[in-house]
Amino acid sequence: MKFITIFFLFLSLNLFANPVKIKKCQYCDSFFKKCLFYKKSYINNNLICEEKCQFWDKMFKKCHYKTKCQRVKNGFIYTECSEFDTFFKKCILEEDKYLINNREIDIDIKIKGNYE
Repeated sequence: MKFITIFFLFLSLNLFANPVKIKKCQYCDSFFKKCLFYKKSYINNNLICEEKCQFWDKMFKKCHYKTKCQRVKNGFIYTECSEFDTFFKKCILEEDKYLINNREIDIDIKIKGNYE
């Protein structure tokens, strides 16, 4: 009985130390029955951070910008594109948000590329 209790205690502590990753199809080709892009959800201490395609090109079936999750102490840093250039198909402005206790806190805005 002690072994089972210790095992589940270790398992629960390990789940809190490392986020659980769940992969799910975000965009699929219904004709070929094939997933074209997978989104990933990271779950840690009741926090959920999703890496998903934010700008999908339907014609070419391609993701031009994928959000990012970076694990930090007590949460995640979630990066998304707040301004996207549809002609060049590039993110111009990235925004970082700190996810902690199911709240979002804006922390940084980065300008990408040479747009003057």
